[in-house]
Amino acid sequence: MRKCINIFYKCFIILSILIASLLYAEFTVYGLKYVKNYFFNYDNLKYAFPPGNGYFAPSPILPHTVHPPFLYRGKKFDKKKDPETIRIITLGGSTTYGFCVETKDTYPFQLEKILNEKGYRVEVINGAVSGYTTVHSLVNYMLNLVYLEPDIVYIYHGINDVVISDDPETFKTDYSHVMHALGSEWYEHSIIYTILQNRFMFFTKLKYRYSSLKSSLSRLFKFSPKSENSLRRSLEAYDPVNNILMKTIISNIRHITVVAKEHNTKLVYSTFATMYEASEKEKKKLAAQMKKQFGRKPNWFNEERENLIALKLDFLNNEIVKLGNELNVPVVDIAAIGKKAENFVDEIHQSPKGNKLQAEKISQILIANKMIYKESNSLEIKE
Repeated sequence: MRKCINIFYKCFIILSILIASLLYAEFTVYGLKYVKNYFFNYDNLKYAFPPGNGYFAPSPILPHTVHPPFLYRGKKFDKKKDPETIRIITLGGSTTYGFCVETKDTYPFQLEKILNEKGYRVEVINGAVSGYTTVHSLVNYMLNLVYLEPDIVYIYHGINDVVISDDPETFKTDYSHVMHALGSEWYEHSIIYTILQNRFMFFTKLKYRYSSLKSSLSRLFKFSPKSENSLRRSLEAYDPVNNILMKTIISNIRHITVVAKEHNTKLVYSTFATMYEASEKEKKKLAAQMKKQFGRKPNWFNEERENLIALKLDFLNNEIVKLGNELNVPVVDIAAIGKKAENFVDEIHQSPKGNKLQAEKISQILIANKMIYKESNSLEIKE
């Protein structure tokens, strides 16, 4: 009995020391001490994540995938570009930054690997930030990325823009009608919160289970929430041609293009891929994958929302192709890979296999359009 008490006492002491150390680090060294310095505050954009801090808090316990002083996910790089190396920067949200995949499995990392293996001297900088829209990427490119002197900029945006409210009575072109302080809740910077979330997806699973329960109860009692009624009306009355949100997205991409060309930087556009229009067989496969990894299934039950997002993305993809033809910018058709469950980890984020396919498609476009060369590693600047 005494031996058991001694073991319990020692375990209690060790646990107390660990908790005390964690709390000390939380409030004095890492975690909550850095809340005020954790975000850039752009006046018109409310709060926006600084590059690289989309998922990873500054904690010594968690693996770092970003590097100072630039904080972009991937390999370290020098601000001053090597004149013999072609520098490519990718713009986007979490689908480019890499959601639930290791750094080596993101498509920017894979793109650099593929091109280097083919004999091209190329470096690819992942300039994406989770949650970013074309508005955020436009500002980030103009204020930060342009000074890294990229030779090529690849734009992969879609889902974060099309889910923005496009009510003409409240819509603002800087998205300030819906943008709030992203992740600015104090507890999201806690080491304890970060460990539970990043290591075990605890809060993500909790949120998804709550949403699933709410939806199940709605179907059980045949109750249609106001949001679903609103979605149904939006789908019936949706006019993409005259939609102010669609015009704003294309305008943002056009502005990025103008700034890039002023700095002799080439552009590559892309269509956006999702699983919303996949076959029922592939959707069931994805549902099984997500149930195993995240503890939830896709939101296929909300047919109105799914159809509205698919409609907006289809129109946006077509507009991006038109813009590419107008401005003589190559377009990579990534939307075509959104038909197989094995290419995705959820409805919109790609798996390592999907990211590799995207990287291969981008490399093919770059080579086919003679934007990179093996001989001199220089660029062909199209007028």
